[in-house]
Amino acid sequence: MGLQNPAKKMSKSENDYISLLEDKTLIQQKILRAETDSENKIYYDPAKKPGVSNLLVIYALLKKMTVQEAERELVNLNYHQLKKELAELVELKLQIIQQNFSFYQSKVKDLLVNNQIYLQKIAQEKIKKIKNQMRLIH
Repeated sequence: MGLQNPAKKMSKSENDYISLLEDKTLIQQKILRAETDSENKIYYDPAKKPGVSNLLVIYALLKKMTVQEAERELVNLNYHQLKKELAELVELKLQIIQQNFSFYQSKVKDLLVNNQIYLQKIAQEKIKKIKNQMRLIH
């Protein structure tokens, strides 16, 4: 669900999402501004605490644990501490994706260049054969 509006899904049009290639600073800003309530107690209750519940779900998913386990792990923190923990966790998980993205992006570019050269050679040979068969080349 959205960080600013936990009643709606994350949305690009409302800039209420975290991109896989997002900058660390922007991730932290978005999570620190995530909607919570004034109670400052961490527990899962989507009806009464949609913002905190949303943060708990994200945390639990990234840690590969249940929401109840996440709730027990974070119960003694305040909202600011929860958001800091979550921001660090998101950054850590996305760092792996971002590093691999850069690596594979350069690999894809190399493949495209190599394939272009290879395919141009094949195309030139085929065009030469076609011209020979059509007797356009003497």
